[in-house]
Amino acid sequence: MRTFLKRLVIPLLLIVIGFAGGSVFGFFNGLGAFALIDATPRGALAVANLNALAAGKPESVKVLLEHEVDQSLAFYSLASEAWWLPLFQRGLFLTDPNNTERYIRRAATYRKHHPSLSREDMFDEVPKGKEQYQSEYKDLAVGIREHLQRVNDMVAKYAEK
Repeated sequence: MRTFLKRLVIPLLLIVIGFAGGSVFGFFNGLGAFALIDATPRGALAVANLNALAAGKPESVKVLLEHEVDQSLAFYSLASEAWWLPLFQRGLFLTDPNNTERYIRRAATYRKHHPSLSREDMFDEVPKGKEQYQSEYKDLAVGIREHLQRVNDMVAKYAEK
């Protein structure tokens, strides 16, 4: 019986240790890889926006920044439903979570006083010549409504008076 337990417990223990170590290693490598990969397109957007500002055309910069505000609110809503949020709040993601709620309050307060440029009906009509994409437009219409609902929920919850 004792030999049987050794044969069962040791491989099981090795599997658990390997899984835990691999998960932690993979998680933190994935987090770092995302930051590294995301930096390049963000830099390209920054250059485009700086060029637009230098050319006296701030409209595209404003649209992008307004979108960033909405996205931060919607993504925070999604993050608040995620299993890992308590880990983030305890500082286990190699980032400082202490300012997160202050940041989301700032974004929500801004959105409260400056309505989103996105409209709920923006994908309700399929443009002429794009009829073959009717199904995709239907999905986009559902998605934008859900997105804006998340934004509005975050504004209701976090915006300062």
